[in-house]
Amino acid sequence: APKLTSENMRIDWSKDGPEIERLIRAMSPYPSAWTELEEDGERKKVKIYFALFEEAPHDNEIGTIIANKKELKVAVSKGYINILEMQMPGRRKMPILDICNGYTFSKNARMC
Repeated sequence: APKLTSENMRIDWSKDGPEIERLIRAMSPYPSAWTELEEDGERKKVKIYFALFEEAPHDNEIGTIIANKKELKVAVSKGYINILEMQMPGRRKMPILDICNGYTFSKNARMC
């Protein structure tokens, strides 16, 4: 097996949803898959520990975040990655319900 590096643990949102879901599952809990949250011109490194692929048609750009008080989804080709457990910078790993209750994602937020 190839050696794990920071680059091959990074999520490439242009890949198929099931492939992204498998990467997240393979890297959880350690060393964990990661990505960058771009919000208001600022990038933050976040770790994703548990997510599921949800097949659904959409018109959103890949990487677009759809968030409300109960869920966080990222648009990918042919559906969404529904993030269920994540770690924000400087915080501990938390269920997405707790993160969405305490953090408001901006309208232009995206994963890259």
